Amino acid sequence: MVDFVPAFDYSVKVQVRNPKKVYAIDTGIFNEVKTAFTDDLGRQLENLVFLHLRRMSNEIYYFNKHGECDFVVMDNNRIQQCVQVCYEVDDMNMEREITGLKQSLLYFELKKGVIVTHNQSDVFDDGELEIRLVPAYEYLQNEKVLMG
Repeated sequence: MVDFVPAFDYSVKVQVRNPKKVYAIDTGIFNEVKTAFTDDLGRQLENLVFLHLRRMSNEIYYFNKHGECDFVVMDNNRIQQCVQVCYEVDDMNMEREITGLKQSLLYFELKKGVIVTHNQSDVFDDGELEIRLVPAYEYLQNEKVLMG
């Protein structure tokens, strides 16, 4: 009913010691048994992106070294993409969301990253890194275009 995503680390011992993020395999059951009193659309969107990524890879981690990035996706022990999920990026959370993603991109020496949103589109390019805000429907249809 649930799946776990470990924190990224090259050491398996460190991965085992760190807390894991939990995602529902069946979002219908999750919605029926959740204890929150709000819809928590951000958490639901993050779970949806997780399920999408899980279909593509069994090597999914989160990054939490200097800010958090929701997903680090690997294939054959090689980082494929770093993905942040935020229902709506606004003035209150923009710095946190971008910083977490940037830190993971720098750590893994990637040039492009994506923040999956409910319906926002934008591109932040500082000449070194490119971060795209992408609506979920677009990301779920064609994530290969967005890979770093």
